[in-house]
Amino acid sequence: MPPTAKSAEKTIRLVKTDGSRLIIDSSVVNEFIQYQQKKFSDYEAGGLLLGRHLKDCSHLAVDHISTPQQGDQRSRYGFFRGKGHQKVAHKHWAIQDGTCTYLGNWHTHPEPYPTPSQTDFNDWLNVLKNDIYEGNYLYFVIVGTQEIACWEGTKNKQSFIKLKEYKYVG
Repeated sequence: MPPTAKSAEKTIRLVKTDGSRLIIDSSVVNEFIQYQQKKFSDYEAGGLLLGRHLKDCSHLAVDHISTPQQGDQRSRYGFFRGKGHQKVAHKHWAIQDGTCTYLGNWHTHPEPYPTPSQTDFNDWLNVLKNDIYEGNYLYFVIVGTQEIACWEGTKNKQSFIKLKEYKYVG
């Protein structure tokens, strides 16, 4: 079952293509939910995914996000990130003694189960090619009105795979 607005009290755990996990903290999920486009007057929102590589494994944790900043361009069906997000990333990097890193981007869609548009794919390809980041992967979250979905982008392949929620079977 995909993460939904009802999962606001829990952390989202997704399975990355290498089998490890991408963990999105419940505080981040709660922030995502605040920006859902539930009314026709709600504009798209977005920002950066910030977090850390967990020690001694290949899991990642998203602990922080940047939220809409002055200089962003927002409309019902569009979001363009301004330069203020980079300042937020540098601030978290300094506060966390250099352990907070850029893991990808997020934005909202005014649909229950979000699907990336061609504009999204083009933007994500540009990010994979031109942004500076650790490793070969970035993550792209789209917050819909019912589901929070995430795609893993691979730098070398320039491809995207939708991640599934981790289910523990004990």
